[in-house]
Amino acid sequence: MKKVQLIGGFDFVKESLCTLINSADIDMQATAESIDFEDLKNHKVASIILDISVLNNALEIVADIRQISPGMPILIINGIEQADHAANFIRQGCNGYLSSQCKYEHIIEGINAITSGLEYIRPTYLYEKIKDILNNANVQDRLSKRELQVFLKLAQGKSNLTVAGELNISRSTVSVFKSKIFKKLHINNSAELIVYALNHHCLAQSFPVIYATAGEL
Repeated sequence: MKKVQLIGGFDFVKESLCTLINSADIDMQATAESIDFEDLKNHKVASIILDISVLNNALEIVADIRQISPGMPILIINGIEQADHAANFIRQGCNGYLSSQCKYEHIIEGINAITSGLEYIRPTYLYEKIKDILNNANVQDRLSKRELQVFLKLAQGKSNLTVAGELNISRSTVSVFKSKIFKKLHINNSAELIVYALNHHCLAQSFPVIYATAGEL
């Protein structure tokens, strides 16, 4: 049975989703336990559902996952209906994006789609808008995967030492990446980096979870 890893969101939402997914007529077993990156490396996880409703560092999490498991299917749920914001996750290699207005059946459809190698975006009107945006250059097109990881962590206000620890690299290596990022993005300091991240929708604001009504749960 394929394992679906739930990340982010409130605990009661994850527990409800696990119950619903595990009771659905699909060959999936959902778990809301803390993510085990060794499981990702060893291909013990078939897909990931990332609830970004209460996460400001969702893109950072995706970048970390992509570094470990480049082909891992990822479904974003509880996203805002803003094409620029949604496009950042698709650029990062996420396979699906569901807004906070989606219904439970969309989540099941999304899981089936991304594990089959397909994209799944709801509401559907976002799809064309996202495609148009993807044709324009973005920060994620200018940076390497590792540079993007560092960029997203620095955008959270993390120090070079903290970033080095999280990525298991030296502090001096982080400084080198930081210099490259500044040069590529034409910025001069950390404050400008954070403003750049905000302007390019790389930092999300939290919002209520309303993907399904109480009756649907």
